[in-house]
Amino acid sequence: MGRRYIAGYPWLGHYDTWKLDRLQKLIEKNHGLAYIPGHHCTSDYRGTAETFQTVAIHSKALHDAVAVNGKEEYMLFTLLVHEMSGRVLQALAAQ
Repeated sequence: MGRRYIAGYPWLGHYDTWKLDRLQKLIEKNHGLAYIPGHHCTSDYRGTAETFQTVAIHSKALHDAVAVNGKEEYMLFTLLVHEMSGRVLQALAAQ
C-alpha cells in the first residue's frame, strides 16, 4: 500500500486524528507544549476574506418570475402529476 509523505507532517498511521487533536489541545492548554510538533489540528483554521454565502447568478426579474407560489400553481402541479401518472400507467399496461 502506498502512502504520501508530506514534509514536516508526522506519520500517524491509521488512527483517528480527532483523538490526537483533543490530546494536542489539552496538553497545549495545560502545559503550553505541543504533544506532536508539526501536527496541526483539523479545527485550527484562519479567517479569510471569503464569505460562505449563496450568490445568485440569475437576474431579479427571473427570480421573481420563478418564485411565484399560490393556489393556482399548486392546482396546476397536482393536475400535471395526475395526468403524468395516468400516462405512465398506460405505457406500462401497453408493454
